[in-house]
Amino acid sequence: MRNKGKKFIIGIILIFFFFNLVPGEKKFQTLNLKEELTIGDSQTDSNQMFYYLTGSFIDADNNFYLVDKGNSRIQVFDRNGKFIRTIGKNGQGPGEFESIVAGAIFDRRLILAADDSLLRVNVYDLKGDYSSSFKIKGKVSDLICSPDNKIYLAYPDAEGRIIHQYDLEGNLINSFGSLKGKELLYFNDVVKMSQDEGGNFYVAIRYTNRIQKYDQRGKLLKEIEADLPFTFELTPAKDKNYEAKAVFLDLACDGKDVYTLTAPQLPAGATPEETQQALKTGNYMIVFDQDLKQKETYELPYLALAVSFDNFKRILVCDVDFVFHVCQPVLQEIQ
Repeated sequence: MRNKGKKFIIGIILIFFFFNLVPGEKKFQTLNLKEELTIGDSQTDSNQMFYYLTGSFIDADNNFYLVDKGNSRIQVFDRNGKFIRTIGKNGQGPGEFESIVAGAIFDRRLILAADDSLLRVNVYDLKGDYSSSFKIKGKVSDLICSPDNKIYLAYPDAEGRIIHQYDLEGNLINSFGSLKGKELLYFNDVVKMSQDEGGNFYVAIRYTNRIQKYDQRGKLLKEIEADLPFTFELTPAKDKNYEAKAVFLDLACDGKDVYTLTAPQLPAGATPEETQQALKTGNYMIVFDQDLKQKETYELPYLALAVSFDNFKRILVCDVDFVFHVCQPVLQEIQ
């Protein structure tokens, strides 16, 4: 399953990782992480054989819910990494997934999971038993449930709004945020979001290097175009006039600062061989404060696809080898 998963990554992720940095590019310090737990490095335990992790979330007991998109399931582990249960399976029936992308805990009692192919959200109890589902009106890329028990889904609608509040019955309550013409026309699954302790929203728009901040009512408070730390080119493919660009992969807030993952996007015409070569190199984490002022930029010890935080403010990383890492940052600069 591991080899199958790597082919899956090569085929569908739109390929995020480096070939060669342009000579003279600034080098950054590697983020020093103390690894406290890993899940997914077993070669024999099928419960840890993932097939493309798109993210993770936690409950009040700090159990880990790993969104295993390629296997159409959520794998649940306790805080010590012991397997608890599987939620969902491949299919189109009740409680099944065709393409799960994100999940969250609602009101400390329900599990919500969004499917960007079936355009719906499945609802389960904390034992993993299916309860209900509701349809959504766009190709969702992220899902969060706020502390005041509101459900928010990220997808661009026909007006370019990007954050949508739903209730458990599937009623659309409110929509806000804004994309601009080019993004709406060409990129319909590119929004990642998180909230701080005050309920403000932080939104990363993948292909334009922009981060937005909204208040709880949807008022735009600030927008920046981030200065991503690199440019690069596909040296094996110069004759094809390829020019790769930096993009945002994910965004998460620890309650104080905003952490973003960045990496190169390879052009759609990149060959599998070029992609495999790109996967051998790294990506970056850029830290912003709540005013979206850039604080630090770090290289990462993993090829990271997704980032989040647990109840103890530890960094949770899903890497390209489908391993989940629970880490304590040890650099004083990001405390």
